[in-house]
Amino acid sequence: DENGCVNIDTVIVNSVGEITIYIFNAFSPNADGLNDTYYPIVQGSGTLVDYTIFNRWGEVVYTGGPADMGLGKGWNGELNGKTADIGSYVIIVNAVTSLGDAKFSKGSFLLVR
Repeated sequence: DENGCVNIDTVIVNSVGEITIYIFNAFSPNADGLNDTYYPIVQGSGTLVDYTIFNRWGEVVYTGGPADMGLGKGWNGELNGKTADIGSYVIIVNAVTSLGDAKFSKGSFLLVR
C-alpha cells in the first residue's frame, strides 16, 4: 500500500465431492514426540470412515476411525499391549466424499524404532 506494507493471505478451496487420502510411508513409535502414532489423513470435501492396519501375515493389528485422527491419536505401535515388530505393515482406508461417494485407498508403511 502507500505505506509500504505487504499483506499475504491463503485461501484453501475444496472442490465438492473431491478428497485426497494421504498414507504416510513410515512412523517411529519410540516416545520421542515425533511420528509416535500412525493414522491416515483425509483432506478435501469428505470424511474418513475407517481404516485397518495389517501385519505382514495379514492379521489385523489396529482398526481406527475419525476419532483417531490427530496428534497423539491413532495406532501407537503396540499389539496386545506389547511392542509390535519392526517392519512393513499394510493399511486399508475407507472414506466418503461430501456427495456420498465411497473412496478406498491402500498402501504400506514401515514401523521403525
